[in-house]
Amino acid sequence: MPSADPPGEVRLPDTAALLAAAVKAIGGTERPGQVRMAEAVARAIATGEHLAAQAGTGTGKSLAYLVPAIRHAVAADTTVVVSTATIALQRQLVDRDLPRLAEALRPLLGQEPRFAILKGRGNYLCLHRVHTGAPDEPEDAALFDPQQLSALGRQVKRLHEWAGQTVTGDRDELVPGVSEQAWRQVSVSARECLGAQRCPHGESCFAEQARAEAGQAHIVVTNHALLAIDALEGRQVLPEHDVVIVDEAHELVDRVTAAGSGALSGPAAETAARRCGRLIEEGVADRLKEAAEKLAALLEDLPAGRLDVLPEPLGRALAALRDAAHACLTALGSDRADDPAALAARRAVRSTVEELHDTAVRMLESFEPQLAARSDVVWLDKPLTGPAAPDGPRRPPTLHIAPISVGGLLRTALFGTRTTILTSATLTLGGSFEPLARQWGLPPLSSAQAPAANRAGGRGPADLAPPAGHRAANPSLADHDPAGGSPHPTAQGSENGHPSVDGRSSARGSGKPNSNGHSPPHAARGPSHGSNDGQAADPRSGGHGPAGDPSRSAGADGSSAESGPGDDRSRAGREPADVAARQARPQGPGDPSGEGGELRWSALDAGSPFDHAKAGILYVARHLPQPGRDGLPEAYLTEIAELIEAAGGRTLGLFSSMRAARQAAEELRGRLGHPLLCQGEDATSLLVKRFAEEERTCLFGTLSLWQGVDVPGPSLQLVIMDRIPFPRPDDPIASARQRAVAARGGNGFMAVAATQAALLLAQGAGRLLRSATDRGVVAILDPRLATARYGGFLRSSLPPFWTTTDPAVVRGALRRLDAAVSAA
Repeated sequence: MPSADPPGEVRLPDTAALLAAAVKAIGGTERPGQVRMAEAVARAIATGEHLAAQAGTGTGKSLAYLVPAIRHAVAADTTVVVSTATIALQRQLVDRDLPRLAEALRPLLGQEPRFAILKGRGNYLCLHRVHTGAPDEPEDAALFDPQQLSALGRQVKRLHEWAGQTVTGDRDELVPGVSEQAWRQVSVSARECLGAQRCPHGESCFAEQARAEAGQAHIVVTNHALLAIDALEGRQVLPEHDVVIVDEAHELVDRVTAAGSGALSGPAAETAARRCGRLIEEGVADRLKEAAEKLAALLEDLPAGRLDVLPEPLGRALAALRDAAHACLTALGSDRADDPAALAARRAVRSTVEELHDTAVRMLESFEPQLAARSDVVWLDKPLTGPAAPDGPRRPPTLHIAPISVGGLLRTALFGTRTTILTSATLTLGGSFEPLARQWGLPPLSSAQAPAANRAGGRGPADLAPPAGHRAANPSLADHDPAGGSPHPTAQGSENGHPSVDGRSSARGSGKPNSNGHSPPHAARGPSHGSNDGQAADPRSGGHGPAGDPSRSAGADGSSAESGPGDDRSRAGREPADVAARQARPQGPGDPSGEGGELRWSALDAGSPFDHAKAGILYVARHLPQPGRDGLPEAYLTEIAELIEAAGGRTLGLFSSMRAARQAAEELRGRLGHPLLCQGEDATSLLVKRFAEEERTCLFGTLSLWQGVDVPGPSLQLVIMDRIPFPRPDDPIASARQRAVAARGGNGFMAVAATQAALLLAQGAGRLLRSATDRGVVAILDPRLATARYGGFLRSSLPPFWTTTDPAVVRGALRRLDAAVSAA
């Protein structure tokens, strides 16, 4: 295992010895996939070559990257940053994994590794704001009036009490949490902060304490948003570091996109004007107020949606807002040596007006290039009205702006400056790392790649299998004979004799040493160029032919491919991942690019400890009609009810919209003999807790449940997805990205819509098996997964479950599972 220490570093045990000690200390067992991943991470750190590592649930992914990361940080006396997308993983790392690792590795490292968690300044309680109050509007002056103590007032009062108790000031440690409006009363942004030198509470500032601890840590855990700010905005908010590990990397693009987005609304601009009026000449502030009112009136009249052309009235309104905001900034002047309270008020107003000004400038400039050359997309969001409108106060019409692509930003500011390891349970889509890698801004891998681990088919689940001799109804899905006979003729064979569920080979890499002399980890899967799956119809147009030019086939990354089935890139026998890495001149440790500046990266699929083909069934309801726009058809409701009854409850229903989830819950409660919960009826965490504790309960919901539910055991044995989760045709960011890909000659639908759907499908299907003893069914009701030409791309993005389209088979399997659990 590559763990050589560069000159000047402390000599330490190699990664293999440290990993073995860590696994033994926590009472675990060594897993081959975990060892392969730790080896690959250590190699990436040593060579400076970026790494994309997919590791399924149960692999021990966290230890696999933390052990080599800790070793490097201690040996070089440096910091490694670990970035996550969710609070849950941050807490797991900081509260469980890192403390146990630090204790286990201390005897071998000669010191106890130090770790810290660091978030953006707005996530920490500001003591100065707690003591001086927020710059509230005059109408909020009665916030603490005992006669008018509102829900907001009660939350703020609780925050003031918590300020005297908390040690960290970290918002995420406040349980239950508070609304965003309440939190703003006791927090500041980086722009609003006075700075530790000027603030009377600088020495006890929670945010400054967190930064100080991070500066002394070997491992700093942060979130994707702060990583984006540190990398993209030119502001150093993280300690100096040469290695970044991005966990939950499948969410990186969305989180960076959100961090790079902006918004403008009339009411927000009017608030800024009122605040300015307290500090500057009234006439200057009134000019901003008038511009805000005109913008608000104009946005009420404009239609919602993406703006490809800037309407002349809107252009004038944005220019007026920009100029008025600039005048206010000039009047505010630079920070003067006022007392801290006055300085804080000025900073808060300046921050608001600067953001207003900069967003208006960005929106106006975004329309200057030709449509195909634009880097930002602008759209108008208007609140829903009528029965579909969400509960809560009406949101004002709001202009939004977001980057169309973040790949160039990440390539320059992240991959171009430090070694980056990207990992997740879901990184291969359509059998390839390339769809996500292209979004990250990484160059294509070499065409010599091998398929991933654990894609073998074989027998169906022993306790789920239908009677011997049964044949599945749909040979096109390459169902396997559960009796153990030969696969269907449509399933191609592979080198190890096991066909995969989508007919692709499951051959392993050759294991030959790479150019660095290391035996490679398991090989990566490459894009299936030349397959018919690349020719895809956009399902939202209702067509069945290829999207774009029907004479061309698109690869999984959306790029056009002229190759046919005989092209080398479509063959199963590909070289290992390390050989498949982008070849360039040799690099030194920590150098993410070769001498020519070309990024180099390799890919690893560490596999999964689960035998998906024996533990689960993928059921595609091919007999159902295609989903429509008018809610769930009766046939879908009947199918859902029959599946749930066969399973005895124990169902997680994942719906593409909240409207569909509520419809299903309302209409099925009277039909089912099992409790049914629906997202929105209580806090999601409480609903999931009840679902896990009450075995026969069902839970229906939408997006956050697709990726955020971890319920091992008999409470979850059936996952139902109502339709393929394509982005809406009018989604402004997705549609702009599709258009940009098409303008470069690629297949926008496959590169954007199909990739997003594949990622969500894989995440949703991943809810089923959470432990080695779990068994169950993933049921996808959308028949297009079996019938559409892009269906192969989507199916090959899912875990390799045993697959069927026969309703009787899946209902029988669910009944047997229910009976087995009930008898246990």
